[in-house]
Amino acid sequence: MKTRSLDTLGKKTYSALGCKQKYVFLLSTLLFGSRVITGNLNSMASTSSSSNNTGVAPSREKALNHPWVTLGRGYVELRPPMNLWRQDRKLLDYDRETMFSLVTGYAFSRPDHPWLGAREPLPGGTFGEFKWMSYGDAMKNIDDLGAGLVQLGSGHKGENGAIFCSNSPEWILAQYAFYRNSMTVVPLYSTGSGPDVISFIISQAEIHVAVCSVQQMEPLMTAAELLVSQSGGDLSSLPLKVIVRTCKPLGMGEPLPPFADSLVQRAKAIGIRLVTWEELLQLGKDHPCPANPPTPSDVHTIIYTSGTTARPKGAVLLHRGWTITADKPTFHHFVFGDETHISYLPLAHVYELAFTATVTRLGSQIAFFSGSLLKLFEDVEKARPTFFLGVPRVYKKLHDKIIETVDTSSWIKKNLFYYACSAKEWAEKNKTTTWINWDSLVFNKIAAKLGGRCRMLVTAAAPMPGEMAGWLSRVFCTELVQIYGLSECGGGACSLLGGERNESRTSCGVPTITGDIRLVDVSELNYTVSGAGLPRGEIWLKGGSNMAHYYKEPELTKEAFSDGWFKTGDIGQLNEDGSMSVIDRVKNMFKL
Repeated sequence: MKTRSLDTLGKKTYSALGCKQKYVFLLSTLLFGSRVITGNLNSMASTSSSSNNTGVAPSREKALNHPWVTLGRGYVELRPPMNLWRQDRKLLDYDRETMFSLVTGYAFSRPDHPWLGAREPLPGGTFGEFKWMSYGDAMKNIDDLGAGLVQLGSGHKGENGAIFCSNSPEWILAQYAFYRNSMTVVPLYSTGSGPDVISFIISQAEIHVAVCSVQQMEPLMTAAELLVSQSGGDLSSLPLKVIVRTCKPLGMGEPLPPFADSLVQRAKAIGIRLVTWEELLQLGKDHPCPANPPTPSDVHTIIYTSGTTARPKGAVLLHRGWTITADKPTFHHFVFGDETHISYLPLAHVYELAFTATVTRLGSQIAFFSGSLLKLFEDVEKARPTFFLGVPRVYKKLHDKIIETVDTSSWIKKNLFYYACSAKEWAEKNKTTTWINWDSLVFNKIAAKLGGRCRMLVTAAAPMPGEMAGWLSRVFCTELVQIYGLSECGGGACSLLGGERNESRTSCGVPTITGDIRLVDVSELNYTVSGAGLPRGEIWLKGGSNMAHYYKEPELTKEAFSDGWFKTGDIGQLNEDGSMSVIDRVKNMFKL
């Protein structure tokens, strides 16, 4: 008996069927088995692929024939394609504006607009709806926190302050309280960091004050004690003098208990003063003082890379560069005042930190997850983000969970899902549409798991396999954007623009604003920009968001730069469409 899949019928024939006939046809088609249907679609896709790809090697001439691409001697240079950006946006004045000045402005211009949100804790360990702190209320807290730091003797311009917390509104409030006093933020991370790493950062960066969550009090105290021990008990070797313990998100729920006596004694023994969040706020209210805001040339953040070396390196990022970092994505994908971001990736790393800056630059809102990745998508459904930030391992877990759910569902639902996936893939490869709206029939329920408003998935930190990227885009009914960047360049250096499609889905796009990219010959590895194939070479970056230097590491800084270009150590390829893909030695795609 001859079997035909739905897409082999003529559109006119199928449209002529009544509702019941369509249902019977679809059901009878499914009864022949998903393998038959998928096989037909794969065959059709293969036919299309062979017709579009004649076996001719990708064209080097096409790759080089773009206005933003220049071929030099031993390198290919890509510049930001101004004509591809949104033309309704203007660059910020990077020589005048800082992120702190933007937040201060929003506190006056839109004081009631929500900025920072967290779910209200309920009895039994559950959580309710999101509660929000407005820009105006947040600025009042920032002022009080900053004034409180001054009273503690820790609010001096140029001083380094650490934040050692999980993602929460208090993380951002502490960050901007430091900036209010022209202090530098040094994020600390717990993942893969033992006391030796934390103690090294405290010592090298001369951290005087640290804002710390309850969960991180023990590792922070252990690292401080280790420093004193290594110096033979010399308390002057420990720069850390004040630890501020954060409260529960937005102060909701039961207050935290007082510091344990044992912790107080340990802190006293090494000369550290313990202060609660509430005490710091009250101290600032009782002793208000004028803000000392930063200038664009001041240091914004020192991001310590958590690479494979035992000794992390601190990338020094300036306020001017960080404002550029926050501004970059606004020319591609985002809407002023109308974005919602769900923050769950570590804020101690540049990927998450950069996107919180972008959302803030847009005057939009940041929702923080409730602290458990097991409940992440419950948080996501409540927050209803307009985009979702992830890394390949998160997306892989999401894929596996969906497949597990589908495979344990009814036989009809299971086959319908796989058929719909194949139909959308076939239509995509053939640059056409399916005759059934599979999104409304199958995929919208899955997309609703992201809150129903998500119009874009973003991935970084490691290359995303093209097949996985395509699958996610089809199942969640949205585009997936891959970004390339590093701590040393202040975030994304390369990104797909809104609405772009790349058939392999492995492209990182084109350079973002104010940044240039070079692919430089690495002859010993056979990667060159000359020859018959597509240009390939080591990725070098140059632009306003690049780090100033590695903190207290002049030799490492000298090795990392060549004539103002930062040498990433990654290998890139220039594609036919003028975009770049990372193809080898990937050490940093938003290095975590």
